[in-house]
Amino acid sequence: MQIRIGVWLCGVLLTLLASEAFSAPECGGDAVVDRPRIGLVLGGGGARGMAHIGVIEELERLGVPVDCIAGTSMGALIGGLYAAGMSAAELRALVEDLDWVDAFDDQTPREARPAQRRRDDLLVLPASVGVRDGEVILPEGAFSGQKIELRLARELSQRTRDGTFKSLPIPFRAVATDLATGAAVTLAEGSVARAMRASMSIPAVFTPIRDGERLLVDGALANNLPIDVVRDMGAEVIIAVDVATPLMDSMAMRSALNVMRQLSHLMVQQNTRPQIASLGNEDILIEPKLAANLGPMDFDRAVEEIIPTGRSAALAHEDRLRAYAYPNAAPPLTYPGSPPEVAYLELDNRSQLSDHLLLNRLGVTTPGPLDIDALEAGAARVHALGRLKQVHWELMEREGITGIRVTVEPDIRAPRFLQYGLKLSANNTRNAVNLRLGWLETARDDLGAEWRAIAQIGEEPALAVEYFQPLDLDGRFYLRPSASWERQRIPLLEASQRIAEADITRFGADLEFGYEFGNAAVARAGIRRYRTDVSGLDPDLATGVVDGGEWRVEVLRDSLDNVFFPSSGRRSSLLYRRSVSALGADHSFEQFEVFHFGARTRDRLTLQWSAIAMLTLDDDAPLANQFRAGGFSRLSGYRASELAGQHFVMGLVGARWRLSQSRILPAAIGGTLEYGNVWNERSDISVSDGLANLSLYFGYSSPLGPLYIGYGYGEGSKSAIFMSLGRPF
Repeated sequence: MQIRIGVWLCGVLLTLLASEAFSAPECGGDAVVDRPRIGLVLGGGGARGMAHIGVIEELERLGVPVDCIAGTSMGALIGGLYAAGMSAAELRALVEDLDWVDAFDDQTPREARPAQRRRDDLLVLPASVGVRDGEVILPEGAFSGQKIELRLARELSQRTRDGTFKSLPIPFRAVATDLATGAAVTLAEGSVARAMRASMSIPAVFTPIRDGERLLVDGALANNLPIDVVRDMGAEVIIAVDVATPLMDSMAMRSALNVMRQLSHLMVQQNTRPQIASLGNEDILIEPKLAANLGPMDFDRAVEEIIPTGRSAALAHEDRLRAYAYPNAAPPLTYPGSPPEVAYLELDNRSQLSDHLLLNRLGVTTPGPLDIDALEAGAARVHALGRLKQVHWELMEREGITGIRVTVEPDIRAPRFLQYGLKLSANNTRNAVNLRLGWLETARDDLGAEWRAIAQIGEEPALAVEYFQPLDLDGRFYLRPSASWERQRIPLLEASQRIAEADITRFGADLEFGYEFGNAAVARAGIRRYRTDVSGLDPDLATGVVDGGEWRVEVLRDSLDNVFFPSSGRRSSLLYRRSVSALGADHSFEQFEVFHFGARTRDRLTLQWSAIAMLTLDDDAPLANQFRAGGFSRLSGYRASELAGQHFVMGLVGARWRLSQSRILPAAIGGTLEYGNVWNERSDISVSDGLANLSLYFGYSSPLGPLYIGYGYGEGSKSAIFMSLGRPF
């Protein structure tokens, strides 16, 4: 009996000790003595959250220690970095240095994409959905957060041992929302960068983060000012910073957009008010008086306006904050002396691509010291393959050995995509409306093969199918068989006078073999067999069927950052084409094409220039193979394809002015000066025989493709008003 009582008492004692250990405050730990434990709460609010930096500047100036931090959304981002040891001055420098528009743009820079992905731009199929088991799969969000999470991981790994919560100098919690239940989720384990990213996952803007069975989104939906979280961590005094957007009055809600905004703000206010009501007399609530028109993406106003407003708000509470100033109380923050040694690399591949392909593209070797630059470059190379949602990394430990885990997450729409776009063109005399539909199947094999079909329905019907087959793990060599059918109506001229129109129908097959040099240049060779049917819309026009067969070689270098609205880079090509009877051609001829385009930008002004020389070496190409000019940027005073001949030579200089200082609004006005002509005899080519043209235009990079509206004037009183949506040239 006495033994049983003794065992029972030991069990109770152990339970009490375990309970005591479990409930011991994390806020400041054992280092905090003879003063209250101070918890900092940073609320969400997009760019408005930059005001937190101003508050932290004042806390540092006054010597107010921070023993634990909880944050939501942008508050989680600022709070996590501060908890990792980043000072207020470093936070301000990060905000000044970071290009926030680029940080939230997940697209790999065009000049860094493989040739196949750069080629996608020319297809003008800007929108896509996934198709799986007969169900349409929409994107999870506009942005995946690829770049911002990589930047957060970099900053954390430079200040902590492994970028996890347990290695933070200041205890920290990030708050997210479980999308399935609506409940607040306090993140306290694993990768801090991942937790920050989850906390700021604004629905429909950022893709949600999967955490086991949970789907996590922006914590502002459930707990935008997590005062209760720092209390649970053991904080005895709360300093809370609320930067939520204030509610609008009834007079301001005169549009559906403002009504939707108000609903969003109401949701945040409803979960914030109970948190504020829980504050005691010893706690401090700081509410920066930020401009009502300050939007969640106005990061360009951070340094000059938002951060100073946060500092002013903290200054208003200076007397109360001084009561908690303990300049010598905060323990020094420790920084890792050198990058940790990593012994292994673990790939968590959730995509359809092979592990071998991804590891080869990643190019990270172990064992060795952590090389963040190499990791980021490798992650960018993998992400550039396209059709992936995110590629992210984190440090991990297995049996006391440090390694790297790289996770590759597929686009939720993959591997089958339905793509669509519009191609509209209009000028003085003719309009054309075409709907473009594309079907793309990716990851057909371990090397990333894909096949595509494109149909164009409208004034210029067309159909094309192709299969793209990489031949090696580096993606350097490829084979592309294809087939196409198209019908066009083109004007026919004689002595610069329009005499008729022709319907040209062409169908054929092509086989191309290519090799990619780096990410900017590709050499390719191919053969093509086709048949052209020329039908006249004028009784006097000769008609007929022409068989064609040709081989070609081309070298192309393309480093443009945007193919339709470039601000930097070059695009140059050399092409030789030979039509021969051995391949079934009715006409033998040779053609040589040289093209160069360049762009350079300073501030909002972009200068661009180009030169084109297209020559038929024997002056004997049939009608359907002659070069055509006219239309925007190809002698703009003339209608599209209004000029035709065996030779076409032209030079262009232009300027474009971006209308907004921010790149969020991609609209511009511009103009071009062009000089050139078409000729039927090579001996007739002459500089003095050129035609001067100019254009003035408005351009907008719309979600449906590039939009151009403008006016062109050509020598000889030729003029054209043009509009195009989709590929303009």
